[in-house]
Amino acid sequence: MAISLRIQVALTLVCLGAAACQTTPELKGSDTQTINGSLDRLNPTDVAVAPVRYGATGVSAPAGMLRRAAQIGLTRCRYSPLALSLVDESVDAASASVADAAAIQGNVLEASYAAGDLGEDAVLEITVHSWDSRFWNARRRLDVVVEARMIDPADPFGPPLWAGRLDKTVDASDVRGFDS
Repeated sequence: MAISLRIQVALTLVCLGAAACQTTPELKGSDTQTINGSLDRLNPTDVAVAPVRYGATGVSAPAGMLRRAAQIGLTRCRYSPLALSLVDESVDAASASVADAAAIQGNVLEASYAAGDLGEDAVLEITVHSWDSRFWNARRRLDVVVEARMIDPADPFGPPLWAGRLDKTVDASDVRGFDS
């Protein structure tokens, strides 16, 4: 089962990664839509891969594998991704601070990774809107809707530096090496 999840993640990120490596992509096909912001102007080096978000309740995907695959893709695109453990420690520290504040105030608050906490040049956010692997074992087919955004930590709510959305049925039934 772990091998098939790796393959699923790899296929998804290969499609997103192909678009992400190009700052001014000229993509053929309609399955990946991209937005080019000011990525060239900022020219980031160190990129933090934020924890995966889910766009709807009940959506499930191999988040850890997606993040690791994103790191590999960023490296291939000549970026320097920060260690996931470093980003996760930042999230854990924020969670502890939020939990302390919530206890004092009597509220429940949710902590997450805050852009810029680690001095990174950019943050890659991955949002999984849909991940349907029902037909993976029988047909080697995966239906996904995944969005990736590279944001400027100095302006996390501003326009993205780059964004890509993959809405695709990935069919690996005719690709060699995906028999396991």
